[in-house]
Amino acid sequence: MSNKIRRYFYVLLRALCLKPLSLWFRCNASFAVLNGQNLPQKNRPVIVYSNHQQFIDTLYFAIAMKPRFSLIGANIKYAKHRLMRLVMNVLFIGFYHDDQQFKRDCSRVLHQGRVLLLYPEMGRNPQSIGDFKPLAAEVALANKALLIPCYIHYPKFSKHCELIVGEGFLPEGYDVTHLNQLMREKIIALIPKENE
Repeated sequence: MSNKIRRYFYVLLRALCLKPLSLWFRCNASFAVLNGQNLPQKNRPVIVYSNHQQFIDTLYFAIAMKPRFSLIGANIKYAKHRLMRLVMNVLFIGFYHDDQQFKRDCSRVLHQGRVLLLYPEMGRNPQSIGDFKPLAAEVALANKALLIPCYIHYPKFSKHCELIVGEGFLPEGYDVTHLNQLMREKIIALIPKENE
């Protein structure tokens, strides 16, 4: 199977899987998007970034965002399992090999005019939000990409999930250290009071 045919297959499979899931989540009121108008409505070179609490976070983004996005940075250990590789391919998730490859993969997605989803912590943090590694800030600066902060919120004692979307901003005028700090502060500002 050629790469082009394989890609079309994954696009079709993604659409067939996500439509019923989206309806189920919304009908059961278990998922809500706040300020969803801030999310990109079509494919464009933009970075959507978020905290990362649970494995299912990326599925919520797939349901919330109309344009197809790519995520770069999944743990390479998931590539060992055939079923996990299929899930990753359907959701257009790329694996993390090393810092330089990560930045090249991110730049390729952005130069193709697509939406890029990143978790700057570069790993899951069930405690809400941890320290950011500078890789996402480096990618944003190198590509002058619009940044849209998001916060995945799991209220205590509830199966409900909220995706809280902030306003986009450009990385102009910052160095990596200060942009990395600002990106984290933008997400912290989205955290609901009861979760601080």
